Amino acid sequence: MRNKLIYKFILIYVVTTLTAYLAISLLIPNLTEKKFITYKSDEIYRQASVLANYYSNSTETSFDNSSDISHISNLTAQLLDCDVLFCTSSGLVLLNTSSNEIDQIENFDPAANNSNKYHLDDFFGAFDQKRLTVFYPVHRNFVTSGYFVLSYNYEQIKSNVNAFCGTAFLAFGITAMLLGTLIIIFVKKVSLPLGKLIHATTEYSKGVFSERTKTNRNDEIGRLSSSLNYMAEKLNDSNEYQKKFIANISHDFRSPLTSIKGYLEAIADGTIPHEMQGKYINIILTETERLTKLTNNLLTMNNMDNNGQALDLSEFDIISTIKRVIETFEGLCEKKGIKFKLVLSDKKLFVHADYSKIQQVIYNLVDNAIKFSHHDSSIIISVNSKSDKVVTSIKDFGLGIPKDSQSKIWDRFYKTDLSRGKDKKGTGLGLAIVKEIIKAHNEHIDLISTEGVGSEFIFTLPRVDIDE
Repeated sequence: MRNKLIYKFILIYVVTTLTAYLAISLLIPNLTEKKFITYKSDEIYRQASVLANYYSNSTETSFDNSSDISHISNLTAQLLDCDVLFCTSSGLVLLNTSSNEIDQIENFDPAANNSNKYHLDDFFGAFDQKRLTVFYPVHRNFVTSGYFVLSYNYEQIKSNVNAFCGTAFLAFGITAMLLGTLIIIFVKKVSLPLGKLIHATTEYSKGVFSERTKTNRNDEIGRLSSSLNYMAEKLNDSNEYQKKFIANISHDFRSPLTSIKGYLEAIADGTIPHEMQGKYINIILTETERLTKLTNNLLTMNNMDNNGQALDLSEFDIISTIKRVIETFEGLCEKKGIKFKLVLSDKKLFVHADYSKIQQVIYNLVDNAIKFSHHDSSIIISVNSKSDKVVTSIKDFGLGIPKDSQSKIWDRFYKTDLSRGKDKKGTGLGLAIVKEIIKAHNEHIDLISTEGVGSEFIFTLPRVDIDE
């Protein structure tokens, strides 16, 4: 079922509304009537006791209009909107403030309702309708001389109860409308946006990362939407990177394999004469070295992705490390007429780092500098100490890197020459590996480059002082 959350809220709303309606319809009237009866009976009973005590302590024996007891009884009847009667134990009515002429209360029995202090009936037939009636005995000289009877119209109680219930129903209606409005707001502000988010995540699970959730909200749903959009962008980038990665891997493996296969087939079927085979075997060896380098670089990047860089930290002289790396490029530099210039602030500068990985950084940067340097040019390597850091710079005077490519050179398989015409042996992983290694040391590497002028790579390492 779609929109289950909406249906649950609607179901809760309906059940709550019906329950409240039934409670107001069935329970509230009865409870309210009982409350009104209890309150009114207590009120007139107290007043009956006041009249009885007053009469017990007075010397009056008559109930004519001039007597105080008649006057007080009439005031009580007006104030409490009730009828006041005084009757003897036999039911003979001596005082009556009501408009109904009641001379005798037939079958009057003061003990008939001992369990309750009020009567809710016609009071032994004295009245022609249902009334709330209480009575209180009057004692004189330890003898019961009569009873004050106070009677209140039951229809007035019903009217008060109906008015109260009408107010309750009105409050219920307003509350139900407000709750309905809140549910509509909830559906609009919460449920529908959540539905869009669910739809977007469903599309992401299918591999469709173009779906976006648009919201200008600053609450949790807005932040969730922004997070999902950000995740979709990253997943899309990752998906594009994966496609590019596979394409680059396929290209970089296919090219040397095609060459190796072609030359070996030519040697096997005699197309290449015996005296020329040595030349093509060397080409095959070069291609296999390229495949080996690509494989090693891929393994290095994979280890970085899985567990980060597991560094074997030690203290070593970075200047001697640079010199050893330069020696490995002597043959290549002689062919291109490239010379190295070392600018050193000290004879030795020790750093705290992973020796083999920093050696790989220097190798990759020097290899990169030679690759893109012009013939008969120079490469300047400078090493300086600044505060607690050793700053190493490798600068060439070659092709340089276009401005729009400088932020991309750290990406895997990225090459500034997209046609791969200038760098057929490069894997596009060298600078990515350099970046990851320096990052694993919690250090920085920067690039300064101008197209057609050259490039300079600068990285830092923590310096240590060693007494020799």
